[in-house]
Amino acid sequence: MIQTKYGTFDGDSWEDLCQLVFKSKYKDLQYQEMVASPGDFGIEGFTKLDGVAFQCYCPDTHYTQKELYEKQRDKITKDLEKLRAYENEISRRMGNTKIREWVFVTPLITDNKLLSHAQTKQVEVVTWAGREHTLKN
Repeated sequence: MIQTKYGTFDGDSWEDLCQLVFKSKYKDLQYQEMVASPGDFGIEGFTKLDGVAFQCYCPDTHYTQKELYEKQRDKITKDLEKLRAYENEISRRMGNTKIREWVFVTPLITDNKLLSHAQTKQVEVVTWAGREHTLKN
């Protein structure tokens, strides 16, 4: 569990809160949760009408600033690779919806190097097969 200005969370409670927010805020865009069985393939859910995919991350334990940055950086890298590795599985679940944006949702960013890493990954993702993708955080 970590303490944030929004409350105390672990990975499960953070994702539960995010799902409530996404389902409420994006209901008009037909938000769809991606349940973690057999896996979420790097996204917690997506909006069917405009292709925004969300990935939540909250550590289960308190980390130093450096450790938290490394965990978040590695999560972004790993989950973006899942989009590529599981493209066919994701497509079967999303139908005609294409991911236009991928949003990393975390309760705490303690090092702005994470923003730099996200920009680097955005450039990388855009080059995949010449397709247009956007990474937001």
